[in-house]
Amino acid sequence: MRIADGTVETILTGTVSCDPVRRTAWGTIIVGEEAGPTTSPATPGGWLLEIISPLQTTHVHFDRVTGLLSGPDAGNVATRPAVGRLAFEGIALYPNGSCTTVTKTVQIRARPAARTSSSFRAFRGPAARRSRISFSPRSSPAKSMDCVWASAAGTPPLPTATLKLSGYYRPEDADIDLKALAAGLVRWCANNTGNEGEDHNWGETICVTDGSFAEATANTATPEVQYLVIGSPDLAMPDNIAYQPGRGNWIIHEDGDGPAVGRNNDLWSCQDDGEDADTLSDGCVRIATLNDLNAEWTGGIFDATGTRFFVSVQHNVTGHGVILEITGWR
Repeated sequence: MRIADGTVETILTGTVSCDPVRRTAWGTIIVGEEAGPTTSPATPGGWLLEIISPLQTTHVHFDRVTGLLSGPDAGNVATRPAVGRLAFEGIALYPNGSCTTVTKTVQIRARPAARTSSSFRAFRGPAARRSRISFSPRSSPAKSMDCVWASAAGTPPLPTATLKLSGYYRPEDADIDLKALAAGLVRWCANNTGNEGEDHNWGETICVTDGSFAEATANTATPEVQYLVIGSPDLAMPDNIAYQPGRGNWIIHEDGDGPAVGRNNDLWSCQDDGEDADTLSDGCVRIATLNDLNAEWTGGIFDATGTRFFVSVQHNVTGHGVILEITGWR
C-alpha cells in the first residue's frame, strides 16, 4: 500500500494465514504463514518467503503445496525452507542479516491442560538447532544468516521436559532493542499472550540478551531471559510489540478475550528497566483503547524517527480492518 494516497497493489497470492512481515535492511520483504501442524510436528506447516524486489513485483502466485511460484515476476520471490515449516508469528531482523530472531507458534490454541504444545524453545542452542539460510541473493551484502528463533513445537502427548521447552504459553511477537544494538549488544523482547478468560494466565513480556553482536554471531555468548512486564487483569494477553526509536519505550498491543471478560483491548507504552533494584519495566501507561470489544490491535511499527506509529485494527464491528497512523509523540 502506498501510504501517500492509499493505493493498494497485490504482490503475492496463494499463501494462507499470513502473519509476520518485515522489511530487511537490504530492501527485501520477509513474510511468513501462521499455518502450523494441527496434529503432529511431522505435518508441514507454514512457509517463510522473501520478496526480493518488492517494488518491481506484482501478481505472483505461490503454490504452497509444491512450493512453486508462477507469474511474470516469480523470479523476484523465493521460499526459505531452511528455517523449517512452522507457524510463523513474529519476525525480528537484525540490520546486517547476520542474526535473525523469529517467534512462531502452532495453531493448536491449546488450553492449560495441553499447554506443552505451544512454548519457547532454546533461543540460541547447539549448532544442530541453527540453520544457515541464504537471504536476498541479488542485493544483500550478507549472503547468509544465522537464524535464531523462539519456536513452538510438539504435540500435547510430548511433555515439556522431553522437548526441552520452557513453560511459556503462546509466544507471539518480538522486536529488537535498537539502543542495545547501537551499543553493539544483542537484546530483543517478545510477548507471550497467555489465556485471560479461562485461567487468568495474563501473559508477559520477556527480554532476551545474548552478549555482544560479535559474540552472538559467533555463537559464543550465553543467552539470558528476564521478565520485562508481568501481565495483570488490566494489561492482559500481550500480543504484538514495537520498540520506539529515540524514546526506547516498548509499545505492547493487547489481544484480550474481549466479550468474555467485558473489557476492551488497549495499547500500552512501557518504559524499559532503569536504575532500580529489579529488571522489570519502570512503568506502563495506557495510550489508546479500542471502543469495540471484538477488535484487536496488531502489527504496530514505528518509522525510524519514532514519531510516526502505524498500527492495524482487526476484527472490528465493520468487518473490515483498518490501518491507523498515530502521531504527536514527543
